[in-house]
Amino acid sequence: MIRVAIVTGALLVSTAIWAAPESLSKIDTAAGEVLLEVQANGTAAIKITKVSTACNLSASGDSRAEAEKALAQLQIEMRKGFDDAGLRSAALDFSTPANSGNDYDYAMPVAVEAAYAADAAIASADVVPAKDYKPKVRIGKRVGVSVAAVQDLGVARTLMGDLGCYEDYQLMRRPNVETADPAAAKAEAKVKAIAAAKKQANDYAAALGMRLVRIIRISETSAIREFLGPESDVFMQEMRRDMNRNQPLGNEVPVNVSLSVDFALGPK
Repeated sequence: MIRVAIVTGALLVSTAIWAAPESLSKIDTAAGEVLLEVQANGTAAIKITKVSTACNLSASGDSRAEAEKALAQLQIEMRKGFDDAGLRSAALDFSTPANSGNDYDYAMPVAVEAAYAADAAIASADVVPAKDYKPKVRIGKRVGVSVAAVQDLGVARTLMGDLGCYEDYQLMRRPNVETADPAAAKAEAKVKAIAAAKKQANDYAAALGMRLVRIIRISETSAIREFLGPESDVFMQEMRRDMNRNQPLGNEVPVNVSLSVDFALGPK
């Protein structure tokens, strides 16, 4: 969007996606100066230091005690499997219960079995618990799994599958990641955003036969930030996360910074 307006004897040109702040029109300018507002983005890569997912591990038994014993054995086997695969540094969190309840075996009535055997079409049939079957007690754990390197995630998932620890669907699509020194990456992204803003300003100055005089103001404020307040960063992260769910996870993730930069352009 390009907007032109007369402001206290100066020309105002805005390339902002959102409406320019009210205070921009109150800035003192020299005669013939052009006020220019641009939106610019900067991106820096940051190394992933931890990848986390979760799966549901369960076991059953004739009593709760038997089920707990079987589940404890599965946890031991899971830890040993990770160690044997060279993932001794992997963190396994067994502290969260996942589910519990009764397990039922089901048997089809004889008439239904005969119909299936005859390859007959069955519109519907009630499935009933088998006679004389005692329900088993099933308990589970939600296992948090964290590895230090992205390439270890595939090995971890294979081990989880071998033990019947079924991965959370959302985390399967996009696991949680932690990164090293996000502040440094954000600072680098800001430098790139300012450089991009300056390039836009110089392009406008050249098109107008003018020159870049000075930077008036730099702001990270946008309409989204003003509307959402402190939650805006979380909102933007989740939005980017949703957009990238189907893309393979690399060893780095991008850190994005969006700036609004106000410039003063003057005669050559």
